[in-house]
Amino acid sequence: MNKTIMIPGFVFVWTVLVPAITHAQNAQGPTCGGKLCNPLKDGMGLQELVVYIVKDILVGLIAPIVITLALLWSGFQFVSAQGNDQKLAQAKTNFLYVIIGGVVLLGAYVILELVTNTVDQIIR
Repeated sequence: MNKTIMIPGFVFVWTVLVPAITHAQNAQGPTCGGKLCNPLKDGMGLQELVVYIVKDILVGLIAPIVITLALLWSGFQFVSAQGNDQKLAQAKTNFLYVIIGGVVLLGAYVILELVTNTVDQIIR
C-alpha cells in the first residue's frame, strides 16, 4: 500500500476514530422523555466545553499520540539518513519542529488554565 495514504490513515484512525468510538461506548445516552436533550454534560456551558475540548481531548488524548508518532518519525529519519548531511539536516529540523509544537501546545494549556482559574475567581 502507498505510504502517503497509509501513514495519515493510521494517524487519523488512532487520533480521531478510536477515541470517538471509545467515548461513544462509555457515554450513557440521556433520557429526556421525548424532548430535545443537551448532548453535553449536565450544566456544561461554553467555558466548560472549551476546557473539556482543549484539556481532555486535545492535550490529554490527541497531542501525546501525534507528538509520539512525530518523534518516532523524526528518529526514523535520523537512522535512515546514514550520514547524508542533507537528510540529517531535515531530520534535525523535523525534530526541532516537533519539540517547538509540543512546547507551544503546553503553553496553550497553561494559558487556558490561567484564564479559566482567573475567570472562576472573578465569578465567585
